[in-house]
Amino acid sequence: FTCGIFAIVITFAGIALLPGVLRIAGSSENTFGYAYSYSAIIIWGNILIMLNFAMGQLLRAEGAAKEVMIGMFIGTGINIVLDPLFILALHMGITGAAVATLIGNAVGLVYYILFHVRKKSFISISLKRFSLNWRVHSEILKIGIPTSLNQILMSASFAFINSIAVTYGDIVVAAMGIDMRIASIPIMLLIGTATGIQPLIGYSYGARNTKRLKDTIRGGIIVGTTIALFFAMIFIIFPKPLIMAFINNAEVIAIGAKIMFALAVGLPFIGIQMVFMVALQAMGKGGPSLIISVSRQGLIFIPAILILNSLFGFNGFIYAQSTTDFFTAILSLTFFAIILRAEREAPTGKQVRAMQAEGRLQEQVSPMDN
Repeated sequence: FTCGIFAIVITFAGIALLPGVLRIAGSSENTFGYAYSYSAIIIWGNILIMLNFAMGQLLRAEGAAKEVMIGMFIGTGINIVLDPLFILALHMGITGAAVATLIGNAVGLVYYILFHVRKKSFISISLKRFSLNWRVHSEILKIGIPTSLNQILMSASFAFINSIAVTYGDIVVAAMGIDMRIASIPIMLLIGTATGIQPLIGYSYGARNTKRLKDTIRGGIIVGTTIALFFAMIFIIFPKPLIMAFINNAEVIAIGAKIMFALAVGLPFIGIQMVFMVALQAMGKGGPSLIISVSRQGLIFIPAILILNSLFGFNGFIYAQSTTDFFTAILSLTFFAIILRAEREAPTGKQVRAMQAEGRLQEQVSPMDN
C-alpha cells in the first residue's frame, strides 16, 4: 500500500517534470516527441508497474520464487505479443509500445493478486492490515532506499558517461551505448542471483545461524563469479560478432571491441559486490548497503572516471568502470567482515538472559554476605 501511495506521488511529479527530464537525458528536437509520447503513457500507468514489482518481491520474500517467475513470464510474454500488434498492425507507433508494456504489467499484477486472494500466500494484502507504522516504514525505507538510489544512480551515471563520450565523437557514443546494453545481460543475471539468495540470508541472520549465512553468501559468490567469468570470456573472445548484431559500422565495431574488453575485466568483481550488497540489506544494515550502492555509481565511479580520463585519455575513460568495480568489491567485503565480527562478539539472547539472571542472583546473595 505504501508503494501505491508512492506511485501516485511519482505519477504527478513525473508528468510535471517530464519535459525537463527528457531534455537533460539528451532528447533532441527530432526525438523529443517520441520520447514524450512513450514516457507520458508509462508514467500515467506507473502504478501498475510499481505494484507489479512490489507484489513480486513480496512473494519472492516468502520463498514463492516459481510463482514470481510465472508472473514475470506472463507479463513479458503478453508485452512481446502485443508490441508488433499495436506498433505494426494497428499503426500505433511508439504509443503502442507503451500501451503494450502497461497491459503486460497489469496482467502480471492480476496473477499475483489472485495468488493472494486464493489464500496460497502466507501474508495478507487486506487494507485492514495497513497502518502508518513508523517502525515498519523505517525498516522498509532503510532497506529500500539503497536499492532505489542504485537504480537512480545507474541512469545518472549512464548520462554522465555519455557526456564524456561525446568529447571523443559520435562513434564512441554509439559504441559505448551498444556495449553497455550487451554488458547489462550478465549484470541482470548477477542481480537476479543476488536477489535470489536474499531471503535465505535474511532467514539465516534472523535465526543467528552464522554457518548457513556464510554458506549462502559463499554459494552466491561462486555462482555469480562463474556467470561473470563465462560472460567475460565471451566478451573477450567474440566482441565483434556481438556488436555486429546491433550495427555494421567498421569504426563502431573496432572501438566497441576495445570498450567491451575493458568492461569484461570488471565483470567478476560485480558479482561479489552484488552478493554483499543484498546480504547487508537482508541483515538490515541499510547504511553500509547504501554506501556500496552509491560507490559503484557515484562515490568511487565519478572520481575514477574524471581522474583516469584526465591522466590516460580514452583508455582511462573505458577502464574507469572496471577500476570502480574492483574497489567497490573490496569495500563491500570489508563492510561485511567488520559487521560479521561485531555480530559474533555481541552476546546472544541466551547469554544476555543468563547475565541478567546472574545479576539478580548476586543482588539476592550480597545482603547475606554483608
